[in-house]
Amino acid sequence: MPDCEAIIAGDQAEIASTQKMLFRETRTTSFDATVNCTSTFQRPANVDGSSTSARLAYIISDADSSVEQTQLLLHAVYAAANIYCLTFDFCSTADHVPTTLRRLTSCFSNIIVVEGTHCTGSRDRKENATTTAWWRCVDRLLRHGVDWTHVVSLTVADFPLRPRDVIARRLTTGKFDVRRRTGNDVTQCGAYTRSAVSRPSTPSLRTENESSSEIHSPDGASALEVCATKCTVANDNDAKSSRCYYTIADLRSLVRRRKLFAHAFDLNVDHYAVLCLMQRIVK
Repeated sequence: MPDCEAIIAGDQAEIASTQKMLFRETRTTSFDATVNCTSTFQRPANVDGSSTSARLAYIISDADSSVEQTQLLLHAVYAAANIYCLTFDFCSTADHVPTTLRRLTSCFSNIIVVEGTHCTGSRDRKENATTTAWWRCVDRLLRHGVDWTHVVSLTVADFPLRPRDVIARRLTTGKFDVRRRTGNDVTQCGAYTRSAVSRPSTPSLRTENESSSEIHSPDGASALEVCATKCTVANDNDAKSSRCYYTIADLRSLVRRRKLFAHAFDLNVDHYAVLCLMQRIVK
């Protein structure tokens, strides 16, 4: 491992040395398809030097895109008191992905897996299936025994910039920007109060045949401090096709922001960026 403290402090020599090392490496994906059920994500309750009684629900979309990155994200935000829902499209994954993700649910009663149900169709139909899977997660989370206060919506490419207790405290005590989010927008990085997604009109079980424009999130609170976006693009179409990822050179500016999560990271682009953040927030 490089000197992560020096990298986050902005040491240009260490950043340049690590970038050269990264360029020379031939990285292979490493994951344990069997999943170690012996406290894989457990940490002491006061590990971050603070305590909070707040309980959060997390929805992590596109978990099938990288099992390894999904496990790292879970490790970074996992607390036994919280509840987690993973969504994936079992039709577009390798055989080990459904097995691994389902294994997580057998290891931990507070991790739920929701599978997509459409393997073919137009882009709009697939996006609608993603949104419907998100609402299925909401439905499962609302019916779960954990009395959570906020739901945090992430993709597997998001990663926290702060320890989990800091995230919980800031979401439950901070100010919120109340606005309406609709359609596929609900699956993007954000946070909602439980009341914002628990109204009777919540379309948690609508079918994928309904257009995404018909699926709306209720008026509710979306957190101001949830994501820092890497790419600045001219329009939504560019945003959908952009492939910009954070690297170790971005870490110094990222940790100085008030944001709680950043998007996007990719282990195949710069795994040290993720591992250095992990080293910073998980003790």
